[in-house]
Parts: sequence; structure tokens; C-alpha cells
Amino acid sequence: MANKSEKSKIKSSRVYVVAGIIYAILLVIGIAGVATVFTIRQNIATDTETALTSVYTIKSELLAINEKSIMTIAKMGDANVYINDIRNSFDIIDENMKTYESLDSHSDKELKRYNRAKVYINALRTKLKEYVGRTDELTLDQARDIYIQEFAPYQISATEMFDATIDINKETSEEQIHNSKILFRIVWGTMAGSLILGEIAIIIISKIDKANRLALEKKTQQAEAAANKFKHSQQKMSDIAYTNILTNMKNRYALDADLTDKLDSEQMYIAAFDLDNFRSVNDTYGYDFGDEYLAQIAEKLKKDFSQYAEVYNITGNEFCFVFNSDVSDASVRQITNNILMAMTSPYNIANLVVQLNASGSIYHYQPGDCLNTSSLLVKLDSVLRNVKRNGGNAIYEVNVY
Repeated sequence: MANKSEKSKIKSSRVYVVAGIIYAILLVIGIAGVATVFTIRQNIATDTETALTSVYTIKSELLAINEKSIMTIAKMGDANVYINDIRNSFDIIDENMKTYESLDSHSDKELKRYNRAKVYINALRTKLKEYVGRTDELTLDQARDIYIQEFAPYQISATEMFDATIDINKETSEEQIHNSKILFRIVWGTMAGSLILGEIAIIIISKIDKANRLALEKKTQQAEAAANKFKHSQQKMSDIAYTNILTNMKNRYALDADLTDKLDSEQMYIAAFDLDNFRSVNDTYGYDFGDEYLAQIAEKLKKDFSQYAEVYNITGNEFCFVFNSDVSDASVRQITNNILMAMTSPYNIANLVVQLNASGSIYHYQPGDCLNTSSLLVKLDSVLRNVKRNGGNAIYEVNVY
């Protein structure tokens, strides 16, 4: 009996030992699983934050490069300072690209968008190097053409690719977080015999999840704020590109953008006016005096005629009027006469009264008359030259044969 009792105790002891070993194994697995999930989520949060911070910084520096490029083109300050700022911005972009590329959590789709953005940045860098130091050789119109045709497309394309990179990064992070949740459920299943420890683990994970969610929400809010700021800056840059800096009127590029889609389908009245012998004002009184003269004329034209037509300052002293569709034929001709009177009125500039004659041309445009805005302006300017050859201070119509 003693032997059986001892054998029973030994057997029972073995059960407890086995049970203890199993519990210990479950506990170790549970702790390892929780630690693994914790590490995975922390890595995801850290990589996401690092990637987003790098991309937002790159976008911010792209914006700075764009603004400094526009200031250089517009010759509004020391070009050498702006060029140095642009180089510093590219250095910051390079550092953040290295940081972004050092992360291993990017998907192929994300990297594809990022690499395309990188190509656009390098292309923008190359273009800027080509034109550094040449700004003094270029007219304002030439510099603007270069900006619109060669610089702006690369900057806009790079920004769009980085926006796509951010979106894909967020999707990938959410998928990884989802997968980590699945892993957590598996770990929880293996910890069925360790409920207390499991509950503690859930509380810890929940707090970590909450902290991560709050951090992600904060980053999202920052991203939205940065996006809104960037959109505002893009609008500002667009306004600069399509606005005459001196008169604050829409310029030649804005006219082209506004008319391109209308030339094949709409009839309209378009008029162009140009001061006669304006160069004499600049030669006699200086360019600052001439600029103030133009600014006063532009202000009067906007005040008196913007209700009837869209007004553009397409070159130095040439103004273009695209009349609203509800203005009658008779009214158009009366208004153009009033425009001529307004431009030829005396203006007081620095206590000096200045008065020049002006010439005008008017075109009753029909759908399909011209292939593009340039050919339309050629017709208006050709008639303007005829007016000036005949003494100026008159308005001729464009004849369509």
C-alpha cells in the first residue's frame, strides 16, 4: 500500500510538475507574444512617423524652393541670397530622402511613387542649375515662361507623387496594424490559461494603442494643416504666375488660360488698347515715374470697366478687355470710346500732369476664327499698329474676311 501511495504521490507530483511546466510555457509564450505585438506596433508607429516627417519636410522645402525661385524670377530682392537658400533646401531634401530610404517598411507601390517624385526633384535641381546666374540676362516675361514651362511642372508633379506616397504609407501602416491585431488574437488564444496576465497585457496594449491613435491623429491633423498651407501657397504661386506684378491685373498667361477653351465655341468682343509714345515718359521722367503712371491708369480701368469686361495688362502699357456676353454691340462701342477717354485723360504723377494719346482695336470674334490666343492677339496688335501709323488716338475694328 505504501508503495502505491508513494507511486500515487509521485504521479500526482509529476502532474503538477507537468502542469507547472505547461503554465510556465504558456506564460512565456504569452509574454513573448505580447512583447512581439508591442514591438511590431511600436516599429510601425515609429517608421510611419519617421516616413511622414521626412516627406512633409521634403514638401515644405519644395515649397520654399518654389517661392525663392519666383522671387528670383520677379527680381524682388537679392538673387544670391535666394540661390543660397535654394541650395540649402536641396541639402535638407537630400538628408530627408536618405532617412526615408533607410526604412524597410515601404511597400513596392509606395516606393514606386516615391522614386518618381525623386526623379522630378532631380530634374528640377538640374533645371535650376542651368538658369542660376542667368536671371539678369532674361526679361521678366522670359523668366516667367521658363518658370511656368520648366520649373513649375516638376515641382507640381513631385508634390503629387509625395501626396500619393503619404496616402499609400498610411494604407500600408493600417494594414500592418491590422495584421498585428490578428497576431494579438492568436497570442491571446495561447494564453487561455493565463487570464490575469492576459488582462494586464490587454490593458497595457490598450493604453499603447490609445497613445498611438492619439499620436497618429495628431500627425493627421498636422498633415491636413500642412496640406492646407501648401494649397494656399500653390494658389499664391498661381496668382503670381498669372498676375502683372506692377498693376496687379491678370496678365498675358491668364488671358491665354481664360480664352483657350472658348475660342472654338463662343463669340465675344475683345478690345486692345495701347498708349501712344509711352517710351517718351520713361525716357523723360524715369521708369519709376512711368510705372506709377501705368498703375494709376490700371486702377481707373479696373474701377470703371471691370463690371463690363475682364481686364488684362498683357504687356507693359497694353491692356486687353474681354467683354461680358450680356453687353450689347452698341454698348461695347460706347464703352470702348470711354476706355479711350479714360486712358487719354490727364494724370497727376508726383505733382506733374501727364497726358498721352492712346490707340485701340476691337474684334468681334466668332467661334473658330483663331487657332489660339496668340493668333488672336496678332490680329488685334496688327490693327493697333495701323492706328498708330495713322496718327493714333482712335479705335479701329479687326476686319474678318
